[in-house]
Amino acid sequence: MIFLVLLMTTAITAHSMNYNTAREEALFLSDKMAYELGLSDAQYESVYRINLDYLLHMTSHRDLHGRWWDVRNRDLRLVLSHPQYARFISINYFYRPLSWHSGRWYFPIYDRYAHGRMLRHHPHPSAPHHAAPHGHGAPGHHHGTPHGGSHHHSHSRR
Repeated sequence: MIFLVLLMTTAITAHSMNYNTAREEALFLSDKMAYELGLSDAQYESVYRINLDYLLHMTSHRDLHGRWWDVRNRDLRLVLSHPQYARFISINYFYRPLSWHSGRWYFPIYDRYAHGRMLRHHPHPSAPHHAAPHGHGAPGHHHGTPHGGSHHHSHSRR
């Protein structure tokens, strides 16, 4: 019985995003949100931290549109103006920035933008607002990283 619980725990955490991956993806997503939604520098910082927090709490595909997605949307509603929030929820790759496809994390933003190309030159946030949740800094958890090839992104149309 203990073996089965351990095996299930390992299977769930195997899909967790490590801190570096979550940080990279939160920066990229926030950069595109800043560009398309016209965020101020202060909004950009807040949006980055909200996106990072959401991504760090993803441990399996069951987390995608659960509690942490609701928390993310609630927090973004507080940071964005009414017109910005209305636009945000109308753009699916912002509103649902992460999905699960073929056993891997999938970032729909890469259907629109080439990976790695930043559009605005914001100062990159230097430190996380809190420590990563347990298990997110473990080596070997590379699902969703550009090196793991699991973005499923096409090259940019921009």
